[in-house]
Amino acid sequence: MCLDVLRALSRDGEAARNVIADLAQATEDLPGARDAASFLAETLRSAEAEASARSAVERLALLAAAAALNEGASAIAETFARARLAEPKGSSYGTARLTNSEVARLLERALPAA
Repeated sequence: MCLDVLRALSRDGEAARNVIADLAQATEDLPGARDAASFLAETLRSAEAEASARSAVERLALLAAAAALNEGASAIAETFARARLAEPKGSSYGTARLTNSEVARLLERALPAA
């Protein structure tokens, strides 16, 4: 699946660059976003892109998620980007280093008071 995504992006290089640029702009203030966007752009230009397909598609998905969160929940987007883009410790739940206030904010968003 990752190779298919990478191939689809490479078929129309200008469109792929525009998508990455749009995501980069939407997440420019988030930690790790700039590096993720740079990695994606470099991977698409690389002759060895297929070797990085999984990592590139994972970062593309995380960058897109951060951009979506940043539109309506910037405090959550900040925590997400730091945990998943800037300081990734693993993709499993529970591996991110979150402060107590971040955990409380995430829980409040997930389970709002009735």
